[in-house]
Amino acid sequence: MRKVKKWTTILVAAAMTMGMMACGTGTTSEEPKQQETDQTEEASVTEDAATEGDLKGEFSIMVFHSDDPSATDASAAYWIMANKFMEENPDVIINTEYVAHDDYETKLKTLIAGDSLPDVFLTKGDNLPTLVEGEMILPVLDDIKSVPGWYESYVPGAFDDGTYEGEAYTIPFQMQANTIVVYNEQVWKDCGYDEFPATYQELLEAVPKVKEAGYVPIALGNSGQWVAEGALFNTFAYRYVDKAWFDGIKSGDGSAKFTDPQFVQALTDFQALATAGAFNDDMNSIDDSEMTAMYYNGTAASFINGAWAVSDIIKNCPEDIKANTRLCLMPSVDGQSGARENVSGGAGWGYCLNSKLEGDNKKAAEAFLKYVTTGEYANVCLEQGYFSAAVSSDVDDSKLDPFFKEYKEIEETMNFMPIFNVQLPSELISEEWADMQELLINKMTPGEMAERMQQAIEDTYE
Repeated sequence: MRKVKKWTTILVAAAMTMGMMACGTGTTSEEPKQQETDQTEEASVTEDAATEGDLKGEFSIMVFHSDDPSATDASAAYWIMANKFMEENPDVIINTEYVAHDDYETKLKTLIAGDSLPDVFLTKGDNLPTLVEGEMILPVLDDIKSVPGWYESYVPGAFDDGTYEGEAYTIPFQMQANTIVVYNEQVWKDCGYDEFPATYQELLEAVPKVKEAGYVPIALGNSGQWVAEGALFNTFAYRYVDKAWFDGIKSGDGSAKFTDPQFVQALTDFQALATAGAFNDDMNSIDDSEMTAMYYNGTAASFINGAWAVSDIIKNCPEDIKANTRLCLMPSVDGQSGARENVSGGAGWGYCLNSKLEGDNKKAAEAFLKYVTTGEYANVCLEQGYFSAAVSSDVDDSKLDPFFKEYKEIEETMNFMPIFNVQLPSELISEEWADMQELLINKMTPGEMAERMQQAIEDTYE
């Protein structure tokens, strides 16, 4: 069993931030077995649990769910259900602190370092070693399984990203893919392609043709560092390595290394895309919103981001661009074993319970988290163009945007793989994100990056 150096997580540079990454509904994990089905019974259980027993208590919660009334996705679903819970439970006092997403990671690490965490908060798996070994948070599965229907209402694999040393410590609220290709079908047709290239080799050949037509082949906004690794390379790497390799990396037992030839080849081929001109020259200077804007204004022929991009397209993409917008999976790689359907994804962030929480306050917090993660919440998420971590009841497809239904059909074919920046130590991810920027502009070789990543993980594990 690997041993992570205690407290190292809180020493990582506080500036490390990331996009909201999480993922979909497919996994090989042994979690609840039911698929999307009628969950009327579970939904009623959720409501009853939140209202029975004259709930009372008080707790604080810190979230990055936008408090913008026009927000979509998980933010909208969260506030719809949170406000409903508060109306139904007037004796429960909830003190909410909203922290902007790009500032959340920094804020969280500061609170961890000062042992001043709120009663309930969101975290990723990379913080669990510090939180668990510091006895700052509670395991959650025993309490969840004690409530009939609660555990069973989650999709398979929902608790994977919040598990440490075999014990679940976070309650998931979302499941989505970290990688989806968004492309302008008409632009690619004008360049001689009926659709976005299905293989890496075809994409390399297409790059100069798309550039000659006056477009950036793939818009990339990597100033925050997470997009290139989290939304592109993580999934691209699974064309070369498999989950067994990742598990070997995560275990720290030496059975897999970043210097393994297949991983170095993934870095090599990814760098070759940049060298060929697949991305915009200022990719390390603009952020993901500017990246999306390049596609919306017709400058770029495509971009790649997580599933969270879908609802933004529905809401903000100009109609003339949206009319030609299609979605697909990242290309496969000829000669490599990884399937095109392998996509990094999962729950990502989840709710934690502070170990100091007890009594009525703990019961109230648990009832609230049940309310905003399962039951009706799952249906509200779908209506907002988003996948929750809970199984949905029958949803009226007429309420779903056609564009989201297109994504939903693609997601059902995905085989979700572990997210690097959720399950691996943040010290390593900090190294990878910074090095990826250098790799993309040919200031670092694939071999050098692999060596640096391997050294980082060896320094983290003891």
